Amino acid sequence: MVPLIAALVACVAPAFRAGGAAAPAAQDARAEALREVWKETWADLEKLGTLSPGSAERDRLVRELDGFQVRHERNADKARDREEKLRARILRAHLVRLSSGVLRPVPEPGPGAELLPAEAWIALQVLGPGPTRGRAVADALASARGEALRARAEVALDAAAEDARGLHLDWALAETRSVHEKSPGARSAAMFAAVLRLRGEYDAALSVLDPAIATAPDGEERAALRFERAAVRAAAGSGEEATADLGGALAAGSVAAARRLGLRALEAGLASRARAMFRPAAFERPPTPLAARGYGLALLSCAGPSPDAPCNPQDAVR
Repeated sequence: MVPLIAALVACVAPAFRAGGAAAPAAQDARAEALREVWKETWADLEKLGTLSPGSAERDRLVRELDGFQVRHERNADKARDREEKLRARILRAHLVRLSSGVLRPVPEPGPGAELLPAEAWIALQVLGPGPTRGRAVADALASARGEALRARAEVALDAAAEDARGLHLDWALAETRSVHEKSPGARSAAMFAAVLRLRGEYDAALSVLDPAIATAPDGEERAALRFERAAVRAAAGSGEEATADLGGALAAGSVAAARRLGLRALEAGLASRARAMFRPAAFERPPTPLAARGYGLALLSCAGPSPDAPCNPQDAVR
């Protein structure tokens, strides 16, 4: 890395001697030198992840990358260079993650901080919510194939789920659409449809789910898709169709569908059915909190003169 840094200094120095205003040729040379520096830095970071903790080589590389990061972020601050500061912060987040196992997301840098497409995957792993992460999702997926694409798709869907929870639905929609177009699967279809549902686009959500359900194998994937279709149909006011999908998801082994049906049974005053739906998850170790509360509420219905089922938690539903 040292020769490349020396080349960078050589490119930048004439601009400072000229009063700080670099000519276009000097700016281009500086940008090219920086690209080469970061290309080698990211290669060193990738290598760092393969080295054994405590090894002399790993310790040496950590010191080198740490020193580079500190110097580079300080220089970027002085130059008010948002792109270079973002790269330095991304490097710091990776160094912290590799040394402690703790991820400290890099905050959204705002407009004017663009990364190269080749840096997208490195950035995506540590960026926090924002448009920059959304662009990183698209670029990271565009340059991947096979197993690498599937791994990146999972990280991108995690980012989309975080954005959806924060009701940043435009970001989540772009991210889930990118994943579903590049690496379609049950999870991408369910997430894409869930974001569309939150936006009130029920027909669009069903157009994603229906073909996915038709081609999904029986079991967990089909259960997740039918559970999401039930949510879409319920939101659209199609209660009977939603119940049918919940039943299909339950038959395929969906614990989430059992909890949802348990809540419906409680609302309808059907305590025995509610206990039947909540019991499996309530007696897990650790128990699912919602199922445990629902099961407890169902047991309280035994206080009436004509309980519709036994009150003993271990009794079978009759």
